[in-house]
Amino acid sequence: MLTPSEMRVLDVNSEFYGVPTQTLMDNAGRAIADAVLKKYSGARRVVVLCGSGNNGGDGLVAARYLLESGIDARVCLIVKELKTDLARKALSAFQKRAGKLSECKADVLGSADVVIDAMLGIGSSGEPREPYASAIKAVNASKKPVVAVDIPSGLGTSNSVKPDLTVTFQGIKEGMDKSSCRDILVVDIGIPKEAMERTGPGEMTLYPVPKRDSHKHDNGTILVVGGGPYHGAPVFSGLAAYRTGVDLVHLAVPEKIATMAASNSPSLIIHQLPGDRISEPGISRLIPLLKEFDAVVVGPGAGRDEGTLKAMLRLIKESTIPMVIDADGFSALAIDPTAVNGKRCILTPHSSELNLLLKASGISQTGRDGAIELAKRLKIVVLVKGRIDIITDGSRTKENHFGNPGMTVGGTGDVLSGCCAALLAKGLGPFDAARLGVYIVTMAGDLVFNEKGYGLMADDVIEAIPTILVKHLETD
Repeated sequence: MLTPSEMRVLDVNSEFYGVPTQTLMDNAGRAIADAVLKKYSGARRVVVLCGSGNNGGDGLVAARYLLESGIDARVCLIVKELKTDLARKALSAFQKRAGKLSECKADVLGSADVVIDAMLGIGSSGEPREPYASAIKAVNASKKPVVAVDIPSGLGTSNSVKPDLTVTFQGIKEGMDKSSCRDILVVDIGIPKEAMERTGPGEMTLYPVPKRDSHKHDNGTILVVGGGPYHGAPVFSGLAAYRTGVDLVHLAVPEKIATMAASNSPSLIIHQLPGDRISEPGISRLIPLLKEFDAVVVGPGAGRDEGTLKAMLRLIKESTIPMVIDADGFSALAIDPTAVNGKRCILTPHSSELNLLLKASGISQTGRDGAIELAKRLKIVVLVKGRIDIITDGSRTKENHFGNPGMTVGGTGDVLSGCCAALLAKGLGPFDAARLGVYIVTMAGDLVFNEKGYGLMADDVIEAIPTILVKHLETD
């Protein structure tokens, strides 16, 4: 089922992939008018109740098409001021056709053969407020045939429109069923295939923008567990998480590399684990502390020592917080892939690491099909890094076509794991965190590639992340 957030993603991505939102609204309005003309062929007067947003815009377009078909279509604006440019343009086009505006009164509704409910769309939440609350009651009291646009106004609340027909766009929305929507007609309004199957700027609408009155810890605290043979990998993950917008980043690394890790930034909070590699004693210390964090990254730079793998597997099994597993964490997970079963978890393997996990899980499929089966079987999210990245939770799958060959440089995978963990810590679910994370990182990589070509480094990608956030969040 489509959620309000998913429809926002699709609207923006549709524009990006070549179909403007104006076209989508026109197609939606035409579909509503056609549905009314088909179901109520004898209707002569239709009253359209329009809200202030694009749902109201859809209704205004429908009213215009009905006028052009010879129907006496009258519009009741529930509020005087329309909030979107598209709705205002739709009103202007309706009035240019000599369309009439009426007040939402009992006699107006009583004179209608059909009422179209275009008041509140999927962007609304909570109990309808005035003047919508009274308008909904008036529609229901009129006992007239009602056609709802996309969803019935007030869906899921104690005060909702009771339609005879609901014309919904692209797919069934959350909360829709026969009892609330009566007959449901799903129409294709022309959202391009790429907008539904690929990442794009629409993914940026998922970004959890901090509240103006937020405080430290409100926007996520993460822990990165890794290092030993290498100290750069966990640092890359931690700094990428900071640049993605979390409040605090902790690194749990072996004491041998703790000083080197700390020297990269005073913002990194270091936990020294005993020895020169991750081991059981260190993990025993960390497990009781996990409740203090919003997400954890397991594996960057940890190495594949037998004791390290067993220790990381224990951490994976006992973690109850959202988790990203990367790099050497896959060698640990391959010992027992069921350790992540049903957890809020993102795996970020490249093709060889994916094959390791597929073999360990007894899955014969490879590539995209293997990733989907792995995600479905373990009830997690798999993000396969490659020329085209694959993001799947087993039922939903998206591709990411951004990025460039320069991003094969060491460390960019660690950047991705840190970015995804940051988004988990900020409250996104694993599928949304993965698709938004890979979009942000690859767009940052493309930005750097335009300047530095094949000489780009992971550090450059990290520093470009805020530019990507600012660019998109200013315009969305």
